[in-house]
Amino acid sequence: MSRTASTLPHHVALAVTQVCFGLFPLIGKIAFNGGFTPGAVAIWRIASGAVVLGIIACMLHGKRAIPPRRAVLRIQIASLLGIALNQLCFLEGLKRAPIANAGLMIGLIPALTYGVALIARQERMHKGRVMGIAIGILAIGQLLVQEGGTHLLGDLLLLSNMLAYSVYLVVSRPLAKEYPPIATAAWMFLFSTWTLPLLAWDADVAPIEAPAAAWWALGFVIVFPTSLGYLLNLYAMTRLTASTAAVYTFSQPAIVIFTGVMRGDPITPANSIAAIGVFAAMWLVLRGRPTPGAPGSSGRPGSPATPSDEQTGSNPRT
Repeated sequence: MSRTASTLPHHVALAVTQVCFGLFPLIGKIAFNGGFTPGAVAIWRIASGAVVLGIIACMLHGKRAIPPRRAVLRIQIASLLGIALNQLCFLEGLKRAPIANAGLMIGLIPALTYGVALIARQERMHKGRVMGIAIGILAIGQLLVQEGGTHLLGDLLLLSNMLAYSVYLVVSRPLAKEYPPIATAAWMFLFSTWTLPLLAWDADVAPIEAPAAAWWALGFVIVFPTSLGYLLNLYAMTRLTASTAAVYTFSQPAIVIFTGVMRGDPITPANSIAAIGVFAAMWLVLRGRPTPGAPGSSGRPGSPATPSDEQTGSNPRT
């Protein structure tokens, strides 16, 4: 059997992962329209992710699924950034901004992650990638200025979400290199469960007036972007490299933007310019990635990439 044929299921899994996450903003809007608050959706996602991924981690790794004491602080910081704060900012922003704007912000993650990694000295300076950061920030900046106060709060919340996720990728990178990927994913959710009472303070977790469509939307969010999306991504990256995942990165914001336009989000000069700038930034940042084994590379020669090896598009971020 050829190598291409043997990795075909992994490519399919990675493609399905992008669809799962790409449809999340559209389906999330349906849940909001049916009466679920952002806090309620976040509660369902964190609780279900902790249960499903925790059980699978224990089944696969036994005692290795227990978080080591020396990593507890890093896990807690990473979970706060990558799960609790990340989800709440995204969902609150999604409620207030167009779906297409969420797609544009998602496309900014590679540039933001590289910028954070530079500050943390996990990456080396690369002119093309730095140019990508500048182009991406300028593209989103002009969108915020042109839209004025129409969706400003929502856009800022979405931007905060992407920045929190970018910092999370850098903070969690040592964990993913040392511990089993499914275990680290489970830890992120489990260590976020302490925030559930805070999120439930002003949230109706099961609104009586919610129509069936809203419950189906919530079910989709729990099954696909939360549980199945994480598992398919982890499965795909057991055989595929981070460079391969980078190719798929472009599809997720494209799916989000497309579903937003189909839903009725207007196409304006401001978001058109932002889309061109964001995709150009993604191309510049991902194009300048070091090859495996090269100085500054996030991977090792011949080894599969870990989920946090800058797979900023294939990883679940919301």
